[in-house]
Amino acid sequence: MPSFSQLPHAAQLATLEALARSVLSEHYGLDGAGLTMEVQQYEDNAVWRITPPGQPSFVGRLSVRDGRPAPQQRSEMQWLETLAASRTVAVPEPVTTTDGRYVVPVDVPGRDEHSTFALLRWLPGTAEPPYQQPGVAQAMGRTTAQLHHNAATVPMGEEDFDRPVWDAETILLTGHALASPAGRRQLGAEGAAVLHKVAEQITPALREGGADDRGRIHGDLHRENMIYTEGGGVGVIDFDDCGTGHYLLDIATVLSSVHGSRAGHLATTRPSPIAS
Repeated sequence: MPSFSQLPHAAQLATLEALARSVLSEHYGLDGAGLTMEVQQYEDNAVWRITPPGQPSFVGRLSVRDGRPAPQQRSEMQWLETLAASRTVAVPEPVTTTDGRYVVPVDVPGRDEHSTFALLRWLPGTAEPPYQQPGVAQAMGRTTAQLHHNAATVPMGEEDFDRPVWDAETILLTGHALASPAGRRQLGAEGAAVLHKVAEQITPALREGGADDRGRIHGDLHRENMIYTEGGGVGVIDFDDCGTGHYLLDIATVLSSVHGSRAGHLATTRPSPIAS
């Protein structure tokens, strides 16, 4: 049998969907065969919008990402549970199995490492909040602050929060971009030198402050992972990279995504120098 990674993309996704339907029937009491499953993305995780007939939608995530074992997935779901219970930050609320589990181990044929399945409630709204509209940028900042307030004030037994630690070294120096041969080839010597220089510049900032400046963080808090809700608020999705680190990392990611969007908008709306 070929390894899972050797299968064509469509065959991989078909395999994962069949497994997901089976898990939903066996562990969540849903009719797997009768569900509508719309693919949202498939990279490290296969993510579907799952809709039972006549019922609200769910999000199903079957993770085929190495290095995210079941204990780490459970920690992610436990944090989401505290956020959903607080009613201060709109997030996809985890749905437990019929026997009370957050995560179901899944054997994917042709793959050595266990995969995991998690089910969450669909968060209605649209991605990439329109920050140019009055009040929306403030709502994005307020949501970020509330996320960190939860991390600082709602205990989870931090010794049991089994998630990555995000700092300048793990992000820029020992992460995938420099640790993998493919990443090094893509970067080249010049790109690697730039990353090292950036790490030197931001490391002092990440070392400032004390314990109150660090805690649970989203880890990937850009605009595409924010949802503009029907009531005009801002929610947060995709906690797959959550971990512990300096709160500045989340703040910087939000600002960077706004800056990148703004720069792209200006580039497409300014008159061409050649035309002028």
